[in-house]
Amino acid sequence: MPENPPALRPAVFLDRDGVIDRALERGGKPYPPVSLGEFELMPAVPGTCARLKAAGFVLIVATNQPDVGRGTLDRAVVNQIHFHIRARLPIDRVEVCFHPC
Repeated sequence: MPENPPALRPAVFLDRDGVIDRALERGGKPYPPVSLGEFELMPAVPGTCARLKAAGFVLIVATNQPDVGRGTLDRAVVNQIHFHIRARLPIDRVEVCFHPC
C-alpha cells in the first residue's frame, strides 16, 4: 500500500445525448448525432461545467453509443464529437460503451 495514497476528489458524471448535447428526434425516438454538424451543445452546459470545475469537481462524460456496435454509426464520428466536447468544455474523461445492449 502506498504511504501517501492519492486524495479522493468528488466527481460529476454527465450523460452525453440529451444532457450535454441536444438529443435529436426521429420518429418520436431520441437519437445521437451522426455527424459533428448535427452536434449542438445545450446552451447552459458550458457555464455549468465551468462552475462545477471551479468548485473542484472532476467532470466525466459517460455515454452509451450502441449504434457503433450495430454498425449504423462510425466510431470515428463518435471520437470526433468527443474531441469537440473536450475542446469546448473542461471535461476530464469521456467513457464510452459501444455494445448494442
